[in-house]
Amino acid sequence: MMEFTRRDLDRISHAYSITEALSQFAGIDINCRTRTGKRVVIRCPFADHEDRHPSFVIYQNRRFCCFGCHRSGDVFTLVQELTGWNFLRTVRTIARLSGINPATMVQDRMKNDRLLDRQSHLYNRQLANCSKTVSLYLAKRGFSVSQLVIQGIGFASSALHTHSYESLEKNSAPFSSSGYIVFPLVCVSGHTEAFLTRTVGTGMPKYRLNQYLERRPLFYGAPEAWKAITAAGRTILVEGPFDALAFVVSGEKAVLAECGCYLSEAAIALLKRQRVQCVYLCLDNDPAGRIAERRQVLELMQAGMTVFIGRYTAKDPAECHAKAMLSDIVWLRCNLRAERDKNQRKRRLETVKYSTQMVDNRTILL
Repeated sequence: MMEFTRRDLDRISHAYSITEALSQFAGIDINCRTRTGKRVVIRCPFADHEDRHPSFVIYQNRRFCCFGCHRSGDVFTLVQELTGWNFLRTVRTIARLSGINPATMVQDRMKNDRLLDRQSHLYNRQLANCSKTVSLYLAKRGFSVSQLVIQGIGFASSALHTHSYESLEKNSAPFSSSGYIVFPLVCVSGHTEAFLTRTVGTGMPKYRLNQYLERRPLFYGAPEAWKAITAAGRTILVEGPFDALAFVVSGEKAVLAECGCYLSEAAIALLKRQRVQCVYLCLDNDPAGRIAERRQVLELMQAGMTVFIGRYTAKDPAECHAKAMLSDIVWLRCNLRAERDKNQRKRRLETVKYSTQMVDNRTILL
């Protein structure tokens, strides 16, 4: 039986929109319907919902939601609901309608995986032979070139290509005298799916995501991160890749970087699929990090995970590492409590000191 990966489904859903599915399976022409800003609002297409007032909304992120019958989902969910087909038949039909041959998807995926993996090894070899400027920059941040080479990180003297696998094989990107540290973003299966680059020095923008899939990669982690996370049932979440490296070179492999202050529903779902039960959240020590921390703690706890937050005096975990202060991080356990505020029940975050802390820079004891 043909097995479709998440990447295959992303490719198919981006090639066949919800509006095309409504035209094909429900006979609804969206062009003559009401548009509200960047959304499309129409009457619900499902036969068991008599929608007198338009309540079916199609969003730009290729999802739909009916506020009348409360159905929601993506293009696969829509076609399944309209036709009654099983999931496999739905995916195969949509792939054929979008011009994608399911029989060749596995070969294409393997070819693209090999291309990105080969490019990642190339950048890794370039870092091993980098200039003194790069090694001094890394030393200033508390890392050696050999430490980054072992973790599969690379270096590129010019900006990376984006948006297509074909452009990756060309050599026409602009040259930068300072260069870029290249962090390969590895999926659970162990293959490289994107690159995150960091400008050496003070160039702007500091970070740039070079992705080759329609969807945004979710995390950066060391090569052994996903195996360690699944085995331990926990992970440390940080903002940037250098923050993750700070823990990795200290002996903690189960670390992921969000590459920002955003934790999506898909990211939380991925953590749950990897059987993560406990999350140690260690975001940057600034206002943006605190706002993101509050939001993410609530989201993770509502997903059924135990959450600890890290407290320290430096700017971020990478600076803690550079100043040999990583062992000083204090972990606080988070609990939710309900309080009455202006006749409403609101869920608030309460941090409670707990008997957990980083021990000898290597293990978090529960």
